[in-house]
Amino acid sequence: MTVVERALLPAQRRASLPQLRRSGVHLSAGARHVACSSKFTNMTEALYSYVMDLQPEPRSLRNVSEYTKDVPAGHMKSSPEQVRLFALLLKLMGARRAIEIGVFTGYSALGIAQALPGDGVLYAFERDPEVLEVAKAFWDKAGVGHKIRPVEGNAVEEIQRLLLGDGAEKEPFDFAFIDANKRAQMTYYEQCLELVRPGGLVIVDNVLWYGRVVDGERNDKITLAIRELNEHMKNDERVELTVLPVGDGMPYAGNCERTGGSHEVLPGAGEALRPPTQVDGSAKVSSGGGGGCGGPPRVDAPRRLLPQPGREPLVRGNCVSPSLSDLSAITTTGTLLRTRAIEIGVFTGYSALGIAQALPGDGVLYAFERDPEVLEVAKAFWDKAGVGHKIRPVEGNAVEEIQRLLLGDGAEKEPFDFAFIDANKRAQMTYYEQCLELVRPGGLVIVDNVLWYGRVVDGERNDKITLAIRELNEHMKNDERVELTVLPVGDGMPYAGNCE
Repeated sequence: MTVVERALLPAQRRASLPQLRRSGVHLSAGARHVACSSKFTNMTEALYSYVMDLQPEPRSLRNVSEYTKDVPAGHMKSSPEQVRLFALLLKLMGARRAIEIGVFTGYSALGIAQALPGDGVLYAFERDPEVLEVAKAFWDKAGVGHKIRPVEGNAVEEIQRLLLGDGAEKEPFDFAFIDANKRAQMTYYEQCLELVRPGGLVIVDNVLWYGRVVDGERNDKITLAIRELNEHMKNDERVELTVLPVGDGMPYAGNCERTGGSHEVLPGAGEALRPPTQVDGSAKVSSGGGGGCGGPPRVDAPRRLLPQPGREPLVRGNCVSPSLSDLSAITTTGTLLRTRAIEIGVFTGYSALGIAQALPGDGVLYAFERDPEVLEVAKAFWDKAGVGHKIRPVEGNAVEEIQRLLLGDGAEKEPFDFAFIDANKRAQMTYYEQCLELVRPGGLVIVDNVLWYGRVVDGERNDKITLAIRELNEHMKNDERVELTVLPVGDGMPYAGNCE
């Protein structure tokens, strides 16, 4: 029986056969389960600090963080990595119009507004006038107040007015973030799907509800409402759904309604990542963000936001996740992935299959793999899934084969939109530099395993692979050609938006 025939057998029969070997490594059944089906890295405090050090919080956002950590319910603030991902997605999408429902002290709204272009607008809905005043002070100090249209009152009613409006207010939105009254989230979700354009993005926070969604004894109204929304989104054929286990869970619902499920590419998408002509602090990686240095603005805190005895914020537990869930969030968002992609390191073809499925009919994925036996297994799965015609497998040394692409001409010289690097760790610096040459401005380069299962923060681990990964991480952190976002999910994944 060939390797390919074995791979395509039903799982029950395949389990009794000798396992596929790669590079002389043979895993036990238990180890295979951990390495393949549950692939995760425990996010310790030391590792999370390392991730945050790779993408320092801009001063303007840190002002809000420092203020919010001392207020009751301070845990309601979005995490820095969440907001950094929002900013990258907004720039890659070329977004100009956004919505946020639930402002609190204004942290995520500030990050969103900083990512919008000069003529962009964010509608920020908040029912509490005192909280809104705090947020507005931070926005004005950071120099983005002119981009934010605060809307005070009942969000359901105010958004309904938008839906019934005309003129500029009737224009479709690119992006919506829902982080408000959990029992009303189903209504917010439906309203946002009406407002957000096909190819746009709707994000909902707290869909794990601090783990209560899987607690059979928790059946309060909020938990039930969140479970209902989750099930609704799961079965909603109007959207491409990806749930990121970041923070307290975040589903990314790409709106493909009215497009028959295809991914519409709007003119100018991705242009926002080109270096801006104005100096706003956002063109460089970890540049400190927009304005607003010098401490938080002077504001009178509402009484309910002042520290109170016996009221501690909820503590978020360690975050673990499958390493490829966030990858699909990017690749299935239509304005980001156009027609050309690269994957370095195929293995059995799982991520390549997902990328190929997200590409349009005329799209192409160059899939580089050194192991011919592994590549045959992957090709069988691709053909069986009906996407083999979109994938151009390249067998051999990836560095040499990619160099041929760089020196090629004609169709092969066309820029790529997306690259995913998950191969020889000691060669990742070379892969990264090659991909930055191949990927267009406004495109995306993703690297897997930058946390190396926690070894990057282990002072006693100084083997060649760990040292190479640390070197690449530091290089990306200081690389002014890209917008860098590192998600503490899976085994760590930096998203490097090419703005060269």
